Amino acid sequence: MRALPGRIATLAVALVAGCSGLAAPAQQGERPSAMRLFPAETVLWVRTADAGLLVERLSGTSYGQMLRDPELASLVEGAYETAEAAYSTYARDVVDAELEELLNLPAGEVAFGMVNRHAQNLDPAILLIADFGDHAQVARRVVDRLQQLAEEDRGAQVTIEQLRSDEATVIRRGNDAGGAIAFVQRDATFVASNDPVLLQRTLDRWDGIPVEEIATLEEADAASDSEADNDAGAEPAGPPYLTTLAENPSFSATLREVMPGSEEPPQLLFYVEPITMVEAVGGRGLGTKIAMATFPSLGLDGVKALGGALWLATEKWDSLARGHLLLANPRSGAVKVARLETGETAPPDFVPAAIENFASLRIGPVRLFEDIVGLYDKFQFEGAFRNLIEKRVSAELGFDFEEEFVRNLTGSAFFISGFTEEGVRPAAQPCVAVGVLDQAAAEATLAKLAEEFSGRYEEATFGAATYYRFVPRPFRDVSPDERPFTPVQAVLDGHFLMCQSEGVFKQFVQARDGELPRLNESLQYRLVRSRLGRLTEGEPFSTMLYRDEEPVLRHLHRMATSDEARDRMSEVTEFVPWLGGVRDTLDGAEIPPVEVLLKYASPAGGAVVDTDTGWHFLAFRFQRAVQ
Repeated sequence: MRALPGRIATLAVALVAGCSGLAAPAQQGERPSAMRLFPAETVLWVRTADAGLLVERLSGTSYGQMLRDPELASLVEGAYETAEAAYSTYARDVVDAELEELLNLPAGEVAFGMVNRHAQNLDPAILLIADFGDHAQVARRVVDRLQQLAEEDRGAQVTIEQLRSDEATVIRRGNDAGGAIAFVQRDATFVASNDPVLLQRTLDRWDGIPVEEIATLEEADAASDSEADNDAGAEPAGPPYLTTLAENPSFSATLREVMPGSEEPPQLLFYVEPITMVEAVGGRGLGTKIAMATFPSLGLDGVKALGGALWLATEKWDSLARGHLLLANPRSGAVKVARLETGETAPPDFVPAAIENFASLRIGPVRLFEDIVGLYDKFQFEGAFRNLIEKRVSAELGFDFEEEFVRNLTGSAFFISGFTEEGVRPAAQPCVAVGVLDQAAAEATLAKLAEEFSGRYEEATFGAATYYRFVPRPFRDVSPDERPFTPVQAVLDGHFLMCQSEGVFKQFVQARDGELPRLNESLQYRLVRSRLGRLTEGEPFSTMLYRDEEPVLRHLHRMATSDEARDRMSEVTEFVPWLGGVRDTLDGAEIPPVEVLLKYASPAGGAVVDTDTGWHFLAFRFQRAVQ
């Protein structure tokens, strides 16, 4: 059996079908954890040790508590009724289960993975392990219905086939063995895969069969396996899946980074090998083969793995996430180019306290530019990149990009997003700021840019600040007050700014001039910064993240109570149908005062630290003492 993209519907049946009762449950020993059942060839892996606990912890977070707040009951019940009506219309008869029953299905360990079969010249295999615990009967009813639909509407065939000590239920379309999905049920747990060898290996590890004994068992199965492979058009290959994911060095190294100390086990784990995954998914295609042949020269083969862990509603945190991008050491090519530097992370004086997100980044602009030059010229000829910049960038912009822009940067970069009081757009408006060494030179460069594109720039002032509105062609005949958005560019307080919103930029000017509270003077920001320092054990940051949920909740409340925002929803319902349901929910609900929402707002922070083994990421959200 081999994976085929067109078999997704059949796979969906098999994933739930483990509790259907079509195969008699086997009474084997205690099941090892998923990381000791999945093979080392796994390139994508997501696992929760206890799905029921994951749902419980989600309910215990501040937002979970918000949804149970009596003062929000009208709004939450309206949203649930809208979702339930949509479910009844589109899915109730398909799965033969109530929405509430499906929401209560998660129980024990659930793990899903994609397994590389490039060595066997096959598409990736899929493996799923799921424990439904006490909700097996609901899953069985759902499966009976999905299986019926698969047989009636998709021509699927369901057969029972003997493995060693287990009976496997196999779902296939017609006589296509290559597109079949098989699963085995053991009590309330099932194992499903589209690769019979992978399925058997997983069961062998569950039963504790040593690796050396598997080879003997393989000889007994060789004839039938060979016949199945021939039917699928595959070439014979050596025995795969003999070692576990826990024995994969990259997995072990990543896990050590994301699960340090004595913290309780995470509610969610994920692991991915990006480069190997590309090989697994498209490695047989000519284009992918050509692309992958360039990876060593680009240094991309140095990207080993990415992993992460998530904790929810713990004694210390509302949420805590750790991640690690595992990189080869020493780094080369693009991975070396993208290395991060450490430096000042404090917000400039122009960043107001009432923003949604603040992120800092420290790079070496000249070093980065020179590294890009070297990497690009390596595949072209000496001087190729600078020729490209001169013809395609400098000539188009009207100034020397390298000399007047790159070499005038300090290396500090900031991303800020915020809201305006009159805004009716659901998302915050972003702004990027980069530090400059010579403000006067930066102002002259911006003036050259505005002159080169005089038809698209409007000079304006606010207070003592001069800035330029960038006016897209459709808005040139529209007054500034009536434009849906007005991007601006300016040099302010030693930084070159590009903002999507003129209103947000004006807030920057007011903060700079002391008319609005500043973020760098905020006690909340300082608390987040201090806690990040503890979590990173004093390691200097390459990137720092800060998020304040209070402005977000205030903005959403303004939108929920704004006739203009609701009218905007009605205008786009034709293109985004679900917004009609949102509008109906808001119209039929009693919107509480914004102070009810603000009880659940708490600050959050994050940081990236560039270490010897790669980029380490962490993020947290403080618990909120809800009154």
